[in-house]
Amino acid sequence: MFGLKTTVKTVIFLDAFASATIYFLLLFRFAQDSSPWGMTAVALVSMLTGAVCAAPLGAWVDRSNLRTLWIGSTSTSAFLTLGLHLTSTPWFWLVLLACITAAEVVSGTVIFKALPKTPGMTQTSASSFLVGMGAVLGVVTPAGAALLYAVAPHACFLLAFALQVPAVLLLLKVAPKGEAPQLKKLSFKDAALGLGALSKSLGLLAYLPVMYLVVIATSAEDLSGLIYLQQVGGDFIDGSFPGIVENPGPAGYAALTAFWSLGLLLGSAIPNRRWFSLPTYQTLIVGGLVISLAILAEGMFPYAPMIAVAFLIGGIGNAVHNVGVRSSVYEQVPEEHTGQVWAMVSVSFTLLAGLGKILGTPYLLGEPQQVVIGCGAIATGAIMLFLVLRLIRIRSR
Repeated sequence: MFGLKTTVKTVIFLDAFASATIYFLLLFRFAQDSSPWGMTAVALVSMLTGAVCAAPLGAWVDRSNLRTLWIGSTSTSAFLTLGLHLTSTPWFWLVLLACITAAEVVSGTVIFKALPKTPGMTQTSASSFLVGMGAVLGVVTPAGAALLYAVAPHACFLLAFALQVPAVLLLLKVAPKGEAPQLKKLSFKDAALGLGALSKSLGLLAYLPVMYLVVIATSAEDLSGLIYLQQVGGDFIDGSFPGIVENPGPAGYAALTAFWSLGLLLGSAIPNRRWFSLPTYQTLIVGGLVISLAILAEGMFPYAPMIAVAFLIGGIGNAVHNVGVRSSVYEQVPEEHTGQVWAMVSVSFTLLAGLGKILGTPYLLGEPQQVVIGCGAIATGAIMLFLVLRLIRIRSR
């Protein structure tokens, strides 16, 4: 029989996998209908719903019983997924997607607050698990969704619903009863309370602009890198193993990005080790610098094995950075506001990633390799400038 900690992790993984799968299934459905604007609508609805709902729903989580909200939001998401199966109206799919996204904002915020309180878990181990899980989902979700759609295109949402049912049933048993919320009253001005709490967290606030720039740069690299890595990886495969695949570009891209995912998975465990002693603030800086240098190396050295090594190291830095982001909220934001602040910070990452992807549109700002180099150089320069200013400030005291 699984222990409590393992069961809670299983619930989180099942729900996260199902939710991410739904997003890809909707993209596949609109793509099959030759509706590119429908695909754009899926991305925009998912992103904008989270942005609009983050502050009020985060404030709601801070003022509510975590068990009730966790079970309620996961159950709601499951029933809405069933609704996707029962309707074939595109605009109604988008309405249901918006509702599912709102439910996931609630459950994600509840998990952020509740998981560290699970027996056997700490704030660091909870963050490490969630970052590692994200790395795994980034690899298996697109493939899993494609498989579901290929096997059962007309029942794919029903299969996603089938993944959520055991998550809900297990959650009824293991969801923490929790303590009474410290802030019980919810008013319209609560949407600004989390921002007020964030503004008092000077260490986190000082690094946020740099962190956001890193997010934009890495997201811009994502799309331009798609073109660049297919060329570099494809050339390496074609030269080393001629004729092994008909189209080596996508295979080379998949192989290289797999090293980043592997680094993410390996790196997620590092902050939870006893020998890891970097303070959270330094973790953010070191992780961000490693990410930036990896992207810079990717553009500067168009040789697949070197990029693979850079991506492995960059993925490790990415994981350490992501754990540091979560830990900084735990450490610097009062408990009564952590839900809202985390919801706002995570959604801001999503919005800025969207901006980065627009800027990284292939050939919009230049050749893909030039854009990759620029992204790495800008992010690295910003972090180095931040470090210099930080040292000057410390010495002037």
